[in-house]
Amino acid sequence: MDEITKEQALELHYEMWKAMKDKLGNDCSRNDRNEFKHDWCEKWCKENGYMTEIQNSCFLCEYCGMYCCKCPIDWSPLALKPYSEDVATCCDEYIRGNGGSIYTSAPISDILNLPKNNESE
Repeated sequence: MDEITKEQALELHYEMWKAMKDKLGNDCSRNDRNEFKHDWCEKWCKENGYMTEIQNSCFLCEYCGMYCCKCPIDWSPLALKPYSEDVATCCDEYIRGNGGSIYTSAPISDILNLPKNNESE
């Protein structure tokens, strides 16, 4: 496998977060999330012959090459104050304001319900 397509990135994003919710619950800790993401991506790479490590253990980051403006998910519904005027990212502070980022603090069900970002086309 050479590169991950947008469709694959979205499919794998949802698959990984659903598996995390099933295994760890809807409100697991930051450390548990990071460890799960790392292990899940590592296993996926081995099973699929993907020769590089997935950026940030995130298929969306792998797809967009760390250009957050190209992320296929719209994180703005969960962002307290988007990092930039152009785009909200998974690293923005979670709207319920505990100081954590969206991907480490928001309920997983909320992450799974985020809309796709039509501007990343």
